Amino acid sequence: MKMTEMQAACGLAQMRGIDQFTLNRLDNFAYLDNALRVRRCSEFLILPKVHHKASPSYFGYPIGVRPRAPFTATALIQYLEGKGIATRRVFAGNVIRQPAFASRPYASVGGFAGADFIMENSFWVGCWHGLTLDDMQYIKDTLIEFVEAHK
Repeated sequence: MKMTEMQAACGLAQMRGIDQFTLNRLDNFAYLDNALRVRRCSEFLILPKVHHKASPSYFGYPIGVRPRAPFTATALIQYLEGKGIATRRVFAGNVIRQPAFASRPYASVGGFAGADFIMENSFWVGCWHGLTLDDMQYIKDTLIEFVEAHK
């Protein structure tokens, strides 16, 4: 794609706020992460682990649903979406299951169990820098409400 002057101008304007955007995303991620760990949601949810040498600017907070959970990722996603919280599945999941790759040859050593698990049991909620503390509290409360209702 060719960037237009208008797109470049928007990009430059966005760059002025990049440091604050990054801090807000880090705060939003940490808020959810701390709250879900304190409430021991990891009994049913797989919460993210960040490598100690990583320094991400989070786009979203990834969540996996454990196989032993008394609910599915789909049920949790439907609940969140029903409460006005947008979710997204992990991009592509197992890419060989995507229609664009259905007729493509590929090699496999041991299968794709991990990719299938992520595709079926994982999603994320946003950590967008424009989300407020009230937004993050609502996301946290709604997640915890669902998990605790299934304990």
